[in-house]
Formats: sequence, C-alpha cells, structure tokens
Amino acid sequence: MLKAAKKNGIRAVLHFHNGLVPSLARRGGLHWRLVRSNMRLADVTALLGESMVKEIRRHDHNLVVTNVPNAIDVDARFAAGPLETRNGLYKFAYLGKLNEKKGLLDLIAAGLALKRSDFVLTLIGSIEMEFERQLRRLAGRSGERLFKICGEQSADRAIEMLKECDTLILPSWSEGFPYAILEAMAAAKPVIATEVGAIPEMLGSKMHMPCGLLVPPKSPRALGEAMAYAITNPTLMQAMGTRGLQRVRERYSFPVVYEKLREIWFGDLGNILVEDGKESEEKIGNNIDGVKGGTPAMVKLAGESVSRRLAEPLLESGLG
Repeated sequence: MLKAAKKNGIRAVLHFHNGLVPSLARRGGLHWRLVRSNMRLADVTALLGESMVKEIRRHDHNLVVTNVPNAIDVDARFAAGPLETRNGLYKFAYLGKLNEKKGLLDLIAAGLALKRSDFVLTLIGSIEMEFERQLRRLAGRSGERLFKICGEQSADRAIEMLKECDTLILPSWSEGFPYAILEAMAAAKPVIATEVGAIPEMLGSKMHMPCGLLVPPKSPRALGEAMAYAITNPTLMQAMGTRGLQRVRERYSFPVVYEKLREIWFGDLGNILVEDGKESEEKIGNNIDGVKGGTPAMVKLAGESVSRRLAEPLLESGLG
C-alpha cells in the first residue's frame, strides 16, 4: 500500500499508536529493518512523543518523523469537586490492566513498606485470577484494608472512580503514551508514575510546574517515598493536578491534536518538521489556585531521602 501511494503521488502517513518503535530500534534485527523500510516509504511517520522522535532520529537521521500525541476529549465527564482528604484517608488509584509488568507487585510492596494506615489504594482494571491471588498473598491480612482490587469497570464507572481519588499511580515497567495519565490530567488529578516512555514529557518534567512525580521503574522504595510525600503534601499535589488539567487542554485535547493531524496530512511537511525541532516547554505563570510560587521542578525519587530530594525545590518555590 505504501509503495502504491508513493508511485501514484499520494501522501502516505505511517502512524504508530504504541511506544514499541524505539525499543525495536535499540534492539535492531529483522523487526527493526522491516519497520524502518516501511517508515522510509512513508512521507512522514507519526510517533507518540517528542522523546521517541528524537531517539528514532538518532538511529536513522534520514527518516521523516514527527510527534503526534494521543488525544482526549476534556469534557464534563471529568469535572470533579475540590481535592480533599476524605475520612482521614488519602486515596490513590491505579487504572489499567493489572499484571506484573504494570508494576503492581512493586506498588503493593511500596504500600506495605509505608507502615501507615492513612491511605487506601484502589486498583481498577482487568486482572487474571492467578495474578489477583498473587497480589492478595503479597498484601496479606494487613493489606486487606489498604488495597482494594475492583477489577474491570465500565468506562464511565472507571472515570467516576478516578474522580474520587486524590492521586493516580502508574508504576509500569514500560509505557508508550498512557491514556490513564491523560484521563487523570483531564480530571485535574496529580500523577505518580515511572520515568518510562513519553510519561516525563506528558507530565512536563522539564517545566518549573510539573503535573506529578516521577520515580524509577521497578523501585518499590521510590514509589513508597512518592506516596508518603503525596499524603503529607496534599496542597502541592492539588496544584500539580490543576497544572495537569491546563496542560492536557493545551497539548492533548482533541482540537489541538486534530490540527496536528490535519497538518501532516495536508500541510507543508517541511514547516511541520521545522516546528518539531523548535518545540520547547512553555512556562506558564507561578501561581496556581493561590499556591505561592506554583509547584517545584519535577522530582525524581531514586531511593534517596525525601527531605533532601524534595526540600530544596520546595523552599525555592515558597511552598516549604
């Protein structure tokens, strides 16, 4: 099909909706050669995230690639009341498939290691029976109140459950451009997530006011530190959630992404690629909902003490 389009002068756009292409490029081999040959036939290849675009360009600078993120309809379904701790409990939620590669064993271990009873973690998504038994064995009796495995829910119910939480947690070992984070941002919920795929870009990791906390994958200790920080700093987390709503509207809403798609299908590809190269993170204000100084720079928790890794940016921003 790509060859036929090229032969007849029809613009061909190859659009990848997952984050696998960079990993294929890193591994090389037959799969990467097949993918690259198709990318060379296309007029332009759309990838999920600027970090993926940059990595593919490092592997083959002759490929014509651009960034087209996933999009979400930021509508009234996601509207929620003010963030608050309910019944003395801070509410975390996980949304997505429940399996080992999504970091669920790490998350349960992190929650148990906190040795505190002022939070609850709700797990929402499809799960196989054997893995559910594995999670429950790990949680033990002490975790029965802390962890709620709700299983797969309807789309509307999942959104309602997301709106009821204080912070979304996504501890995946690998990701592309996860829709769960877009949904959390649309609901003005802060995010704790692993530093994989396009997640740092989604959360604005290079900005003065990010939308959440990043942790390394496969690190229960870092996850636990981030959870403890969220519980003890609800106002700062709320500010991150508010920033997330602003960011998703500006970058990942349907009208914004539609314009990007329209450009790569009908616009001047030369101009599009030049604009890609110029893309940078904007800095928007320093006050969110009355929080002096906005939020601190993105925190990367790697097992070091929260006091040292978090106190300095807090003091600088006036939130400490």
